[in-house]
Amino acid sequence: MAPRSPRIAFINATVLPFDTRWRVLENCDVIVADGRIVALGPNAMARRAVDRRIDATHLVVTPGFVNAHTHSPETLARGLADGQGLHDWLDEVWRTLNRLDTDGIRLAVQLGCIEMIRSGTVAVVDHFRQYPPRLEAVGAAAAAYRDAGFKALLAVWLRDGIGPRNRSNDAKRQIELCAEAAKRWHKPAAGLRIGVGPSGPTRCTDKLLAGAGALARDKGLSFHIHVDETKEEAGEARRRYGSTAVRHLRELDLVWPGLSIAHGTWLTDADMRDLARGGAGIVHNPISNMRLGSGIARLDAMRAAGARVALGADGAASNDSQNMLEAAKAATFLQRLAVKDRRQWPSTLDALSMLTHAPAEMFGLTSGPLAAGGPADLVAFDRRSVALAPGNDLHRQLVLCHTGLTVRYSVIAGRMVMDDGRLTTIDEAAVLAEAARRRMRGRHARRH
Repeated sequence: MAPRSPRIAFINATVLPFDTRWRVLENCDVIVADGRIVALGPNAMARRAVDRRIDATHLVVTPGFVNAHTHSPETLARGLADGQGLHDWLDEVWRTLNRLDTDGIRLAVQLGCIEMIRSGTVAVVDHFRQYPPRLEAVGAAAAAYRDAGFKALLAVWLRDGIGPRNRSNDAKRQIELCAEAAKRWHKPAAGLRIGVGPSGPTRCTDKLLAGAGALARDKGLSFHIHVDETKEEAGEARRRYGSTAVRHLRELDLVWPGLSIAHGTWLTDADMRDLARGGAGIVHNPISNMRLGSGIARLDAMRAAGARVALGADGAASNDSQNMLEAAKAATFLQRLAVKDRRQWPSTLDALSMLTHAPAEMFGLTSGPLAAGGPADLVAFDRRSVALAPGNDLHRQLVLCHTGLTVRYSVIAGRMVMDDGRLTTIDEAAVLAEAARRRMRGRHARRH
């Protein structure tokens, strides 16, 4: 992140701060300086010196969104392995992605940042997979996020429970690699965090899980892990442990506020209560769950248990986008197929909260609502788009009509990363051209 940014004023905007009252503030000024919102409200511009004034009469300003679970290398594998379940999909997609060079990793991160910035996201939890884990790969991803001015938590993907035992998947070596990555690149004040990211309980030995947990607690890192993505994985945990995966994590003393689990599609009611009591969070990934046929997560039960729930896109090869408003719409509608009681259906405001409030609490990458004194992580949508016409309910239309939205400005930690529709930190044309040169092809013939 840039150490100092110009003072910028958005004048006469419509602001949706996503506060507890879900207000709509018309004719509102937003003043940004030194990475923070220094003033927000009508006539906030009065008697303030700024470097730049932006006429925001036709803009809707909101908090930036958080993508709470993805795998950045998958941006190079969009559109592949369609019609396959998780394990066949993994075999096809990751056979190539596990071997990316540092240039490929940088390209994959940049592709993801382009789409996320253009759709209103300002921060990501990247469950960063390269197998075996390589320090130079983590460094390449960290540098790409830093240069893009994009906030990121890189949860380094770990696994030692499957395949032949050798030095490359040794638990001790992998934990040491995470510790070194944290030493080099864990810089929360600069918008970059390192976390530990075991693949899943049944794909890791208890030695690795416990060691990763000890490192996370000692260094104040996040512990991010897949749990019960599919019914088969939930069954494997019961066969191996004689209990659920969450109960096993609890027995290892790994259910604490630093824990976040991805998916949780097949959690039991007791699992949800254990996670809520421990202060752990769940990341719901509705689109990848549909894409891979993994199941419909019981979002209503998670929320009723008191668990914190954020939303993730999951990797771009299992979604196949990184648009968080698309994930929000899917999360809102999918429950209506699974839950008969309409009182338990999540609202669009619930979905927006899962994009902002919940991940702010779980990961600390952003602050959630917009407020004077808070971090300047905001986006400005063009109100003249068909998606926001006629303006009946702007909060609902953000979620339900997202395909017609246009992001005009994106500010991350006070830095303008999109300026009137133009990316300022990434050469978009060059990235897209390089992506075309690295085109991947699936092993299976297209089915019509």
